[in-house]
Amino acid sequence: MLQTWVIITVSLGYVGLLFAIAYWGDKRSLERPHNRYRSVIYSLTLAVYCTSWAFYGTSGQTAATGWIMAPTYLGSIIVLVLAWPFLIKMITVAKKQNITSIADFLSSRYGKSQQLAILVTLVATMGVVPYIALQLKAVSTSFNVLTGQTILDHNTGTIYLFEDTAIFVAGLMALFTILFGTRHIKSNEHHEGMMLAIAFESIVKLTAFTGVGLFITYGLFDGFGDITARIAQNDSIQAIFTEGNRHNSFLTSVVLGMTAIFCLPRQFHVLVVENSEPGDIRLTRWLFPIYLIGMSLFIFPIAAAGLLTPSAGSNQDLYILTLPLTVGRTDLALLAFIGGLSAATSMVIVGAVALSTMVSNDVVMPIILRLKWLRLDERKDISWLLLTIRRITIVAIMFLAYFYYRMVVSFDALASIGLLSMVLAAQFAPAIVGGLYWKGATHRGAMGGICIGFALWCFTLLVPLVVRAGWISPDILDNGLFGLSLLRPESLFGVQNMTPVTHGLIWSLGANVMAFVLLSRLSRHTLIEHIQAATYVDSGSQIATEPGVVIRSSAKVSDLMALGERFVGVTQARQAFSNFAAERGEALSPNQPAHDDLVLFTEHLLAGAIGSATARVVINTGLQGREIQLDDFVSIVDEASEVFQANRTLLQKSLENVNVGISVVDKDLHLVAWNKCYLDMFDYPEGFIYAGRYIGDVLAHNATQGLFGTEQIDLQIQKRLDHLSRGTKYSVERTLPNGRVIEIHGRPLPGGGFVTSYSDITTHKQAADTLLRANEILEQRVTARTGELMAAKAEAEQANISKTRFLAAASHDLLQPLNAARLFTSALTEKTTDNDIRPLINHLDSSLNAVEGLLDGLLEISKLDAGVLRPDLRDFALMDLLTDLDHEFTAIARDQGIAFKMLPTKAIVHSDPKLLRRVLQNFISNAIRYTDQGRVLVGGRISGPDRITLQVYDTGCGISEHKLDEIFIEFKQLNQKSEVNSKEQGLGLGLAIVERICRLLDHSLTVNSTPGKGSVFSIGLPLSTKKHLRKKSATAAKKTPANRLVFADLHILCIDNDPDILTGMQALLSNWGCRVTCCRALDDVAGTSANGKPDIILADYHLDKGKNGIDALNTLQIRMGGDIPGIVISADYTEDVKRQAEEHGYKFLRKPLKAAALRALINSQVIYQRPKA
Repeated sequence: MLQTWVIITVSLGYVGLLFAIAYWGDKRSLERPHNRYRSVIYSLTLAVYCTSWAFYGTSGQTAATGWIMAPTYLGSIIVLVLAWPFLIKMITVAKKQNITSIADFLSSRYGKSQQLAILVTLVATMGVVPYIALQLKAVSTSFNVLTGQTILDHNTGTIYLFEDTAIFVAGLMALFTILFGTRHIKSNEHHEGMMLAIAFESIVKLTAFTGVGLFITYGLFDGFGDITARIAQNDSIQAIFTEGNRHNSFLTSVVLGMTAIFCLPRQFHVLVVENSEPGDIRLTRWLFPIYLIGMSLFIFPIAAAGLLTPSAGSNQDLYILTLPLTVGRTDLALLAFIGGLSAATSMVIVGAVALSTMVSNDVVMPIILRLKWLRLDERKDISWLLLTIRRITIVAIMFLAYFYYRMVVSFDALASIGLLSMVLAAQFAPAIVGGLYWKGATHRGAMGGICIGFALWCFTLLVPLVVRAGWISPDILDNGLFGLSLLRPESLFGVQNMTPVTHGLIWSLGANVMAFVLLSRLSRHTLIEHIQAATYVDSGSQIATEPGVVIRSSAKVSDLMALGERFVGVTQARQAFSNFAAERGEALSPNQPAHDDLVLFTEHLLAGAIGSATARVVINTGLQGREIQLDDFVSIVDEASEVFQANRTLLQKSLENVNVGISVVDKDLHLVAWNKCYLDMFDYPEGFIYAGRYIGDVLAHNATQGLFGTEQIDLQIQKRLDHLSRGTKYSVERTLPNGRVIEIHGRPLPGGGFVTSYSDITTHKQAADTLLRANEILEQRVTARTGELMAAKAEAEQANISKTRFLAAASHDLLQPLNAARLFTSALTEKTTDNDIRPLINHLDSSLNAVEGLLDGLLEISKLDAGVLRPDLRDFALMDLLTDLDHEFTAIARDQGIAFKMLPTKAIVHSDPKLLRRVLQNFISNAIRYTDQGRVLVGGRISGPDRITLQVYDTGCGISEHKLDEIFIEFKQLNQKSEVNSKEQGLGLGLAIVERICRLLDHSLTVNSTPGKGSVFSIGLPLSTKKHLRKKSATAAKKTPANRLVFADLHILCIDNDPDILTGMQALLSNWGCRVTCCRALDDVAGTSANGKPDIILADYHLDKGKNGIDALNTLQIRMGGDIPGIVISADYTEDVKRQAEEHGYKFLRKPLKAAALRALINSQVIYQRPKA
């Protein structure tokens, strides 16, 4: 344990460093406002998302649920990577509206509603205060773990106030927030110094989490593999990670992570309010996900290590602290404490600033402005009042958070409190997303959705928390509200088998969305709502700046400047007005009348300090209510009448020039406008249509003309009148008695009224019917032809697969006698001493090699063509592969009298090493085969930022340009010179296989050749994103020196259903001096028991009667009661047999056997089974 004074000294020093960084950042922003590292700092400030819950609670969450990654991180990554245009749009809108908080954002969108701003502030407070309490709890608990102290009296159940670390942490955080979050009022609410300190804290907590995670993973254990292996040996822990992955709340947490990134008040503040340039999100969408992945790397090993270490304690949230303490590493525990302190302080500071801004702008200031007895209108500068309110609010928030902490300190894990706040913040998501993309979203919809979602959150999540705190009776959880079982908070309406958070999220957010959509469709926009909806939804396009809501008044420039100075401060306001005049190139005189643009500018300026809703109230009260003379009033009315008449004339002329019929009714359903096309379309009698006519009369006339049918005419008329009264948008097609087809569209007007358009689509309808009939015929033909093509394709694919299966089966049957022949030639080679016969044996062996190569090539081509071969792509050092090829071909080239050189490289590539080796083997063998003299050179060349080209040069005979494409055709060989005939010939399949492999790996393949000078074969492949690979340990790299086995006393049991192979095996092994027992089946082995226990068993995989060699080996192991080495031999070219053999602990050899390979494998298996002398 650590001494208390050590922790306090380090903590105060760290907080002092934060003060210094924040002070330097504020000072530097004044001296150099443009920071080239702005995007990086902005990305790091978003890591305020990673609170003490992320630092401590995610490993505890993993230990409880088995999730290897925090799902909330995954949700945020999805939004940043896939939905970044949404974030840019939100930030752009906020910049245009000078938004200062999430409450300001929503209230401004929905008609600059003060009620909505207060509601959002209330809901945000309910979510932020518990979250701040969570940080206090985390810091206090971690401090007590390090010191070994306790603040809880177990006898009385009370907490000693002045021994509680949380109260001092809360005080320090309040002081820091006041000093750097409310130093002065800014119209854009940017706090450069505070954000720089938050970015620094993000680096600290990532460093601390990674450092301690590395120690736990590689210091306490031997890496991820060791931890995984130990978990596999512990059934109870393994059950957590297997059953936990099916936990139904994983998707819930992902959804919460997706909403939290822009709905949590602190995240909205750093993401939107503190943003200087919307384009910064383009870097952030990659950098911040990388940061979250870094914070996720060691969640699993820390959780698993804690579960595997009983001495780490029962508090799973604190494994990152207790694990280093179990081995006495107090320094790492202190580092973890500082990381947790950074995570907590960053969240508390930003959360308190965001919440204090909302409370002061949207709740307190509107109330104070309405208190006439304060006479604030007589004060020139009230920015000090705004600062004072925010500072008092911060202290109050800290007090509430500490009070909440004291109430819940004895229960509930970090993760549960954090998820509870996230569910509440998610209630803002429908209003935010709908407000940005749906013009039909209304103030009532947003209010109703948030209210219903908040109420259900309280009932399904807050009530159970309060019950468990002991504040109310648990009867409501067991029997439900009012004794109704359907109203139980944790199984509302009988919905069960869900975690509390999942249950609460589905009910609260689901009801929120339904209410939001339903109420929006049932309510209408006000004029200001309509304008704001267009501003938000159409952001990015050229939109007019609110001309309809500018307040007409005789205000002067001095009046607007006085308003700005009162709320923003004298210096800030004067600077803002000077910048406005400079941008427009005009001088502002105090006595000059204020034009519309200046009024709008002043409203935006005030909105940055007190919120857009409050700014609207201030502008209204400040510029309206002046006395006006009667003459001026009459002049204004006359002018308005002239403008109205001119506008009406312009509207009528516009309607007459539209080629569709149009009718307009007011909110009382009286006609106010129409055009001639409308009159002609329905053939109304002259004088029947006039301004002010009740639309019901017009509908009744249409009914008598048979336009509504013959049944229930009154009901048809009333239904249409109801549509117009409710303002319901509709579209319909109607066929008139004369055969004309009319398309009708009706839309409500802002403020009441309805406009209907009538389009004659008879010609289009006839053309559409004709086109539809033609389309149906064409579709029938296309369907029939498609069916034929699909059947042909399926038949071709089946034929290709059948060919592959046939070749595989044929290869197996052909390789059986070929294997026997190979055994006979090997035995004959070792037995004969006649120099005249030996050349014949060598020729026979070469012929067998040719047959074997032909079968291998045919089978490989068939697998590539059928698509059954799957590449094993991974990162590996290219030099390892080239070194093996160098050893393989150096001797061959030397025998041919050719210089062979391999250029070294440090490149790490991403490919299939086996298939890439196959390609390079073919290139090099061809180069040596077709080079009579000179050299062969192999090397790599970087051909791009992420590409490398491997090239094989030779000085051989070369290839004519017109024959370059022919070399990739099966069985096509180009004998460019007669000397090649003296060398070993290929089969013409190698380059055909190479071309298919390159196509499979998506590697480029090129050939350049000059006849008489040589050729260059090149393959382009991608470089790995990794710069270094983990080196193999020296111990693993050392090879045990091979001992030589004396075969003379070796007893070998051979099992094969082919008698020729048994005869050949008998001959070969007998030449080596072995005692050989041959059996065709497992049943035959029982009759050879007199020969004794064999030293090794060689078994063919395919035996008679459906038996296989692996089962035979397993049976013999049991029957003979010993660990006998076994080798499985098969002509099967798939990897399945080899994998099965290795899983049972046996070695594998493919037919036809090579004598040297068989001898070496027997030697390696038997030599280590015998006891050392």
